[in-house]
Amino acid sequence: MSIKSIIEAETNNFLELANLANLDVKQDFAGADLSDTNLDGLDLKEANFRSTNFRKANLEGVNLRDAILVRANLRDANLTDAILVGANLQDANLQNANLNGVDLEDVDLSGADLSHAQLVGTTNLLSARVVNTRFKNNNGISKSFELELIKNGAFCEGNLPFKQWLGKLLDDLISWLGRAVAAFLQAFVNALQAIWDVAIAIVLIAAYGYVSVLYAIFYAGAVLGQTIMEVWDPRYVYSKPSQVFQVKQAPQYSPLPKHRSNNHVIVLQDALVLQDALG
Repeated sequence: MSIKSIIEAETNNFLELANLANLDVKQDFAGADLSDTNLDGLDLKEANFRSTNFRKANLEGVNLRDAILVRANLRDANLTDAILVGANLQDANLQNANLNGVDLEDVDLSGADLSHAQLVGTTNLLSARVVNTRFKNNNGISKSFELELIKNGAFCEGNLPFKQWLGKLLDDLISWLGRAVAAFLQAFVNALQAIWDVAIAIVLIAAYGYVSVLYAIFYAGAVLGQTIMEVWDPRYVYSKPSQVFQVKQAPQYSPLPKHRSNNHVIVLQDALVLQDALG
């Protein structure tokens, strides 16, 4: 089939044009430029669209079940009511994408950027993998839902700022345990941020006041998915007891030591001082 015959074909149907060109739509468009393309309602399940550019494409109602969309560019794309169950969207760009009404059951969104994406009526987002996934100013998710996403390892910017001292804590934990477990540590610090102000800071302030320096150790709890954090004021080691907290939202596998004696003291700098200003 010549290029001329494709240009002169009396159809603008994407599948028909792909067939005329003897192209397999599910395999031959990985890395292709499909920006501004109308793919409305097509059955593209299990297709390989790794690194494909779908910017501003119309994917409304498209069946992308179990499709590979790793590092795909879906910025400004319309995915309204699309089927994405089981799809792999690792490191995909979904900024400003319309995901209204999309079922995200078992979707891998790890490392993806969903800043400003529309999520009204989106279902099963909490069953998706969201480790290091970025959310920011998304219509369709509430503050409480954002906290659940953070517990699952996501970043939620804008509405829940990442406190400066927590960034230092993450760096110190990675320095201690190694970058190989950075994903666990990031998810743990996100979970810690989600409960810090409402469940931990108020206890520490009552025990030690608004101090600038606290010491802490972290170790795996007896229950799977539980991390123990023990905090104390170094000025009152013998006169004031340490405060012990259970972070139940921590990821299931823990690289932390199982015994408090095999530990490394971490300094929490400015964790209680002027928290709003440091956020």
